[in-house]
Amino acid sequence: MVSQFMLDEPIWKKVYAPRGYLAVEGEWIKRTAYGKTLEKVAKHGADAFYNGEIAESMIKKLDSEGGVMTLKDVSLLELLTLRLHLIS
Repeated sequence: MVSQFMLDEPIWKKVYAPRGYLAVEGEWIKRTAYGKTLEKVAKHGADAFYNGEIAESMIKKLDSEGGVMTLKDVSLLELLTLRLHLIS
């Protein structure tokens, strides 16, 4: 299932099975690419995600896997923010 997928896919294996087996609770994983993505968005704002090299990288990967999303599709995405109210 999911565990086999993570072992078979190089991008996921690099993060979640760096020692050849899936990390288990208590083991550290290092998400370098995700960290770099968050740093770029923090530094350059949401536009870095929707219109910059992050979007280009996502589309390149999706395309290599048979996806149909385009850069224009990503640029048209809108963030939906919900305000939660606690009822006690």
